[in-house]
Amino acid sequence: MAVLSVAHAVDQHAALARLAPPHQAYRDLRVALERARAVAAAGGWPSVPAGETLRPGDVDDRVPALRARLAATGEYRVPAQETGAVADDPLIAGVDGTDVPVIAGFARADVPEPNVFDDDLVAAVEAFQEQHGLAVDGVVGPRTLAAMNVDAETRVGQVIATMERWRWLPDDLGATHIVVNLPDYHLELVEDDVVTRRMKAIIGLDDRQTPLFSSALTWLEFNPTWTMPTSIAYRDYLPKLLEDPAVLDANNIRLYSSWSQGASQISTQEIDWQEVGTGIRGFMLRQDPGPGNALGKVKFMMANSFSVYLHDTPSRYLFDRARRSYSSGCVRVEDPIWLADYLLQDHDLWSGRRDRVLNGWTTTRFNLPEPVPLHLVYHTAWIDASDRVVYREDVYGLDAMVLDAMAGDNAVWTQLASVQ
Repeated sequence: MAVLSVAHAVDQHAALARLAPPHQAYRDLRVALERARAVAAAGGWPSVPAGETLRPGDVDDRVPALRARLAATGEYRVPAQETGAVADDPLIAGVDGTDVPVIAGFARADVPEPNVFDDDLVAAVEAFQEQHGLAVDGVVGPRTLAAMNVDAETRVGQVIATMERWRWLPDDLGATHIVVNLPDYHLELVEDDVVTRRMKAIIGLDDRQTPLFSSALTWLEFNPTWTMPTSIAYRDYLPKLLEDPAVLDANNIRLYSSWSQGASQISTQEIDWQEVGTGIRGFMLRQDPGPGNALGKVKFMMANSFSVYLHDTPSRYLFDRARRSYSSGCVRVEDPIWLADYLLQDHDLWSGRRDRVLNGWTTTRFNLPEPVPLHLVYHTAWIDASDRVVYREDVYGLDAMVLDAMAGDNAVWTQLASVQ
């Protein structure tokens, strides 16, 4: 239909332009794509040889290559007296608004102590890490090295794939909406196109991926019970039960004879877990509210066919990690009480019941006064507030899948996203 509408339009150029997503982020990515392609056409950047982890103060013959890599993309500023030039690559860092990248200015071998991982180079590594969503520690370990050695053509592909995924989103995201960008491991609250709050998020494991979809938060449940999905019961808890049949009792998890309404609770001691195997899927396991509950103090519910929602977590230490894919598909949020307060600020009963609800363990539900649009997205490239193109690791391999599908190369039917 879109093709026909363009074909029959009086101004076909204008009609074609109207098919593009209306979002500013999409228009920014068009600029990013021009920059990325220019850098790739100019030869990209040098790689850093594999080897042991490089730490500040190390003396290593790979340090000149590291310095050259970061000089090529602007994180390391080479003094003019060393090379006569400073490399500014608008693709990765040090964006100066120029349209044509300068892949030059590598440090010469006569730089004083060229093999020393000095303070200037540490600062450049930290800048690179910050821009790529890595742990900012100045250490060139496996993940930082891998990010540095992603070639320029792959970065072009990330921009294209992200632009395509913007086409999957609704034209109207909502005046106030919530976005969870999975590769960025962050949740953002957006009000009138301005990000007013940003917090860390934990997403699904590589083999239990958080799906992409648009929906809306409609109700919250405080002090929730957790009904364990059968996949988790089989994959995670059956091995624990084989080692220790008391693990359910230790975690306040009740065992029910079936999933039928009114099923009877049974003792874990009645089951021969060695013989159960996949039969564990026939039992319902439900965890009581409490300090160790997998969902924490609150879960945020929205309509979807994936049984996915946002929630609190008792495993707070995981938010300190840079790569945060640890869940079984749901999204854990860093500051759930702040988010609950925000969503319920106009609720007539919330202020009067808040302390009692939060200080106890009674399951309590609150419907939101108005649904709040929520979008689980997969953006591995975007332009930030400093006009830099930033990248994230393609944690689920969706960039490659999108590009293959666009090229028609061995494309297979896979549901990558849906609107609920």
